Amino acid sequence: MGSESSYDGQRNVLHSMLVFASITCLTFSLVSGRLCTEVKASNRMEEVEVGFPCTQTYTARCGWFSLDYCTFYHRTICKKLVNQTVTFYYAETWCCTGYVMAENSSCVEDPSFPERQLLKMEGKKEITLSPGAYAGIASAFVFMAIVIFFIINGVRKRQKGKRDKDRVIEEETSQELIARRLAASPSTEC
Repeated sequence: MGSESSYDGQRNVLHSMLVFASITCLTFSLVSGRLCTEVKASNRMEEVEVGFPCTQTYTARCGWFSLDYCTFYHRTICKKLVNQTVTFYYAETWCCTGYVMAENSSCVEDPSFPERQLLKMEGKKEITLSPGAYAGIASAFVFMAIVIFFIINGVRKRQKGKRDKDRVIEEETSQELIARRLAASPSTEC
């Protein structure tokens, strides 16, 4: 009984590992090293409303029943429209030198470009991954390790619980057998 559950647990762990490994392999994709990206800036003039502290003056009657006028000063925030240069940043992506944009928006080698200027790797595939791709791969491996750890931990706990349960059942049955034998045996009391 114990060996069957152990075999099932190992099979489940191996099955889970195989599923996660295949998902990782299927989602692994090469990132094109043929695209060049540059961050550019563009300046525009915009009218911006600016607030600054100022003193407002106004003239009003000095009192309720006065015919005289007084000048009052009030500190407040005044608003003014000013022209301001605003810088906007944007990323521009294009095909690097020696490549042209295809209809499906991928960069392919330009057949008219001189071969001597292209960087070629003799006998090797060109594999260039971006830092984000490396981070994704590392995250996938960390996730797989955590999941595998929890699966193995769960299988071990289940096996230990089953062993403890079997041991308790075995002790109870042995105690019942002893009690039955004692009850069935003739007493030798004087």
